Amino acid sequence: MESSRKVNWKKPIKVPNKKHITSDLDNTAPISQILDELPYKNKEAFKFFGRNLRQRWSLMKHSLLPNYPLNTFNDDWDGQLLSNYFEPLRYKSVPPQMITCIHNIGKKDPVVEYMQEKLEWNRKLLIHAYTASTYKYEQRLETLNEDVISCPKAIVSMAELLNNDPEPFFDANYNWYYAGFGNLQLIILFDTQYIMYSEFSILYLKDFNKKEVKITSNEPVASFECGTDCNILEVVHSIESIPIVAVRTRKKIFILKIKAGNDLEFEKITVLETEKPFVSISFDSFHKKVLYATLIDSNMYLINVETLLAKKILLKANTNKHLNNWNIVLSTKKDYYVNVSGNAIHVYDKRTNFLEHAYNNIKSIVDETCCNPITVARQFDSSNYLYFGTNHHLFLLDLRFVKQYQLQATQRWTHGMEFPPVYINKCNFERNKDLLCLSSQWCEDMCVISDNKKGEFLSTDNSITIPYRPPSILSVLQEARSQLSCDNIYNPLDSRLSTAITGTLLIEQANSYDILMLNSLGDITHHTLYPEHMDSIVEDDSVRQLQEWSKSYKTSERIFEVTTMINIADVWKKLVKVPGDAQLVTDVEDEQFTIDEIKETFEKEEIDVELKEVWLEGMETNE
Repeated sequence: MESSRKVNWKKPIKVPNKKHITSDLDNTAPISQILDELPYKNKEAFKFFGRNLRQRWSLMKHSLLPNYPLNTFNDDWDGQLLSNYFEPLRYKSVPPQMITCIHNIGKKDPVVEYMQEKLEWNRKLLIHAYTASTYKYEQRLETLNEDVISCPKAIVSMAELLNNDPEPFFDANYNWYYAGFGNLQLIILFDTQYIMYSEFSILYLKDFNKKEVKITSNEPVASFECGTDCNILEVVHSIESIPIVAVRTRKKIFILKIKAGNDLEFEKITVLETEKPFVSISFDSFHKKVLYATLIDSNMYLINVETLLAKKILLKANTNKHLNNWNIVLSTKKDYYVNVSGNAIHVYDKRTNFLEHAYNNIKSIVDETCCNPITVARQFDSSNYLYFGTNHHLFLLDLRFVKQYQLQATQRWTHGMEFPPVYINKCNFERNKDLLCLSSQWCEDMCVISDNKKGEFLSTDNSITIPYRPPSILSVLQEARSQLSCDNIYNPLDSRLSTAITGTLLIEQANSYDILMLNSLGDITHHTLYPEHMDSIVEDDSVRQLQEWSKSYKTSERIFEVTTMINIADVWKKLVKVPGDAQLVTDVEDEQFTIDEIKETFEKEEIDVELKEVWLEGMETNE
């Protein structure tokens, strides 16, 4: 019997053939013409182009976001790149070694301690704000008269907490007070090499062998004490007829003279003190007797260290807020100086101190729209270029035609560091190149970049070197522990080796390059960069050296306890305090089983018989 149900047959849907995203484009046209016509001819291709090259809003780590260099292409560019357009650095690094002895054991990291105070204050403020919002304290305010207001006690506690802000100008994920030139300098006095660095509030000058990269004596040649609660944040020097050293603390700047005689010594010339904190200092590379000192409120002191005359200048700021307002003044030329802040670069005339140019175009040359404040800047001696870095990129700014044209960034590198860079150093590298070392504050988060001395736009005829990241001291510790060394549980090295970095130094040798890094407790590590072809002859004894260095690391003795409880919070709540009159039995004798008792237990099959021989063997031996 045929079914009476009717079947409705639908007509097939015609699916048009999807064109390729480049089918409507003239691939023989110049690149600039293709980009101009792309939004109108093929929207899909334009979206693809935008997703890859336009600015993004991403919450990923900066070190995981690759980007493109700044390029300049001719109108007749055919879209082809050199096979070695992205070229790796043909150098490797020996794992770092310590060149100083351990001291300052048991002291806290001043860089981190400063931030922890602010974090603890923010945590308490967040708890107070949440409590006030939950219990609606604002609605419980009552005005009794013009002078008296009745309010909950929690409101008074919050007001007291707000008045006791440990640092009203600071709220960042790195300590920019230590940014700038750092606390590690190589200085040559009277044809002798010295290394100058600081530990807490003390400045040291020690003999240094540059060829062997070795501090020849642990005893300092000279030292200077800045006083209590005056941790040194930055050290700069100027070598002319008389060597001058400037030391920056939070609210003081010490200007010192290195006095020669039977022994070298630091002689204090003057001290500049203000109510608001200093954020940077620098010597003019052209007028070597001029010192620039900038403050948190965008004011600058221009100081002549010879006559000790100073002039206060208000610099232009893009914000009226002083929160995290790090800025620095740099100068290597006769007629202008540059002020670099978090979101702008300003050029001033030296004679009139008037603003000549402002570079506020940083947001348009970065790929991540949610970040990229400037955290480091450096203009090296007699250079027409300015390097400045953000937490994602390193840029090169052309200052050759600062009087005639607008400022323009000519090169960009994605450094791949996990934290904002705060130190940058440079030396000569191969032929017509420079070697740059970029470092953040946290345990050897560092990269090395090679740059062309010309500083021009990157084109299709040349290549760009990929930043190289040398191994860290923590990788040496991991390798040592795999060899069952440096594993003392009572004196762990992890926290010591993770101390914050406060200065870096890049030294050029005959066939290699040395990188020195100083941490806030006075430890200095040494990296060596060498050509790849020397890999077979370079020896690595970093593990042995770390083991020898760690032998003198002795912390205070602590009882080591092992427990299976990961979280003791639940048990802690159930603990009952023992009454004072309770009688505790403390003289209980440790009773031992006799052989007869053990045999009787096994005969009753209360314990596995196979263990009988093991138990009796030990007791018979003792008897």
